[in-house]
Amino acid sequence: EYLQNPIKNWLKKDTCIFLVLALASKGETQKESDPIEMKNIFNSLLIIIKIFYDLNAQELPEHFEDNITIYMTHFLTLLSYDNPNLHSKNNDPGILDQVKTEICRAVALYADNYSDEFKPYAQEFALAIWSLLTRLNLSSSYDELISTAMKFLSTLAARSHHCSMFVGDDTLKIVCEQVILPNLFLRETDVEEFEDNPEEYIRKDIEKSDSATRRRAACDFLQALCVFFESQVVAIYSQYIDIMQKVNKLIFILNI
Repeated sequence: EYLQNPIKNWLKKDTCIFLVLALASKGETQKESDPIEMKNIFNSLLIIIKIFYDLNAQELPEHFEDNITIYMTHFLTLLSYDNPNLHSKNNDPGILDQVKTEICRAVALYADNYSDEFKPYAQEFALAIWSLLTRLNLSSSYDELISTAMKFLSTLAARSHHCSMFVGDDTLKIVCEQVILPNLFLRETDVEEFEDNPEEYIRKDIEKSDSATRRRAACDFLQALCVFFESQVVAIYSQYIDIMQKVNKLIFILNI
């Protein structure tokens, strides 16, 4: 209650700030030719979505419950939006990826804490985030986005009222093949980290203190799927293990 009253009072006076979210989303295509203006818009969006998360972290304020469709609609629009001018040109995340990361973080909060209110939107967000994950490559600039996106999917997979969207061997197979598996492989940077300090690398892996990595997020997502679909997941990955064993055996024979 100590926090609830100030939040309610602030929302009554200053909810107009959140209209920027809607206005910016509508104005995207009109400003696309101006990279500086676009970056300014998305920097504002990033701050607004972070505030959105913080205001919803304790409980679901009445303002957001009443306007949930508006927010979720614009979040979906932003998740599917793309603009080369907002991409990263190095290993740091670009502003567009940062915005999408915060959206994934916000909807994961809703899926976890306000599942009844979020249920009508869960399927759309799951599909949007699956699609997003399949379009991202192994660049480290996407690590935080991929990790946060898979945490959202993990939340859905481990909840009985959301897990139905994963029902069906085809769906599970697509998720396992296109979302989880590519993020389980060791990258060159992982190998270098292991070679530099193998004890520390193994310690992080065992203690799960590498929570921000895409590999840990993929492992957690896989574990979440096993809550309700263990036999199907085991069957899917058993095929990959068999293939890898055969390939390794063939390589060994060729090297004799």
